[in-house]
Amino acid sequence: MPGPYFEQNNALVPNNLSDTINIVLEMKTQNVIEFVDEKPHCVNPKGLVTKVKDGKIKHRIVFDSSRWINLHITLHIVKLSHLEKIVDLIAKDDPIST
Repeated sequence: MPGPYFEQNNALVPNNLSDTINIVLEMKTQNVIEFVDEKPHCVNPKGLVTKVKDGKIKHRIVFDSSRWINLHITLHIVKLSHLEKIVDLIAKDDPIST
């Protein structure tokens, strides 16, 4: 088991604290995250991605676990010769980023 890990959030998080808190509270409301009383074994840094659309600034929170987790996983390369084959690799409710 890898040892404990903690890393500071990126600079956009404290600079946009109100937006960050609102995003986290919304995620809690949607049961995407849960609050705990003890510090977890692994605390990954949070970041914000900023998008401007129609003159409005919108933030999306991201959790950067790559620096720590990548040290403890085995790389598997998957080559898809045909995009249709992805259907065989995913289930209906799998989370997929677009």
